[in-house]
Amino acid sequence: MAEYDWDLTSEDFERARLLHEKEKLLTLDERSMFSAGLYCILSVAENYKKHKSMYDKLQEESLNTPENIIRDEGRLEEIIKGARFPKQKLSRIKRFAEWWVWSDVPERILYDISHGRKEEFDLRNRIAKEAPGIGMKGASLFMIKCGYENVVPLDIWILRFLESEGYDVIVPDYNKKSGPSFRAYLQYESFFIDVARKHGVTPALLQFALWSKYSTWNETKLF
Repeated sequence: MAEYDWDLTSEDFERARLLHEKEKLLTLDERSMFSAGLYCILSVAENYKKHKSMYDKLQEESLNTPENIIRDEGRLEEIIKGARFPKQKLSRIKRFAEWWVWSDVPERILYDISHGRKEEFDLRNRIAKEAPGIGMKGASLFMIKCGYENVVPLDIWILRFLESEGYDVIVPDYNKKSGPSFRAYLQYESFFIDVARKHGVTPALLQFALWSKYSTWNETKLF
């Protein structure tokens, strides 16, 4: 594994704050949350710039509601044809749109946000188990885009960071296998929450500090 300098500076955390604010939904309602779900599905195994370009195109063409997704599958397919695994993502987006229409999860999130945000982890876990095309990592990113701060989208950068901190984690080769099991995910997440606490920041802010410094997210122009 390549060696990285994992020391995070005040500048890294300032950049993280800016990126965190940039990634959060400006308004929170069922439509914006559905768009956040699309964002998370498109992000899987994708370069950030390409992922963001496809997502922006869906917004521009109003393919950001379940009804429009279901109605105009042909245009959706055209927009995401350059994605990695385009047929898989097309299927996941279609099934996610169908699930969204009948699920009570959007309503539960809106209720929870206005009543103390007590169900953050339970709602994340429900999304990961029920929403087509969204696993634990994507469900965690979805919750963070909705304004939650404590769930963790575990990716290779976070796992490498935890390994460097001395935690007993397995960093998978994502070209050969998927991420951690549900049980391992929760354990690794708890490790990361502990590290964030030591830094005196939320897990979300520590996560964005790592992403903005090491991953393709560092290609975003914030300054």
